[in-house]
Amino acid sequence: MLGVSPKSHLFNVCGDVNEVGKQRTSMWREMVYDDLTSQDQKITEMTLGLNGRRPMSNLEIARKLNRSPGLVSQRKGYIQSLLDQEEEMRL
Repeated sequence: MLGVSPKSHLFNVCGDVNEVGKQRTSMWREMVYDDLTSQDQKITEMTLGLNGRRPMSNLEIARKLNRSPGLVSQRKGYIQSLLDQEEEMRL
């Protein structure tokens, strides 16, 4: 998730082009993360193991945030949809 999607949006064409794509993707992820609610930021951090956290399952995140696993799954889907918009904007 930051949710980095399992499918990569970066194509291994050549070094320079790939590096530009990586930088653009990194900037997009940062913009999405900064615009998330604090709860969604925590879900992202816990999912990916950011800020010194270990990656956690939906159930672990739900327990930690006192939310349902279903809500965590829905929020992760929403976050992923925001991240996927980068690809749509490039087309």
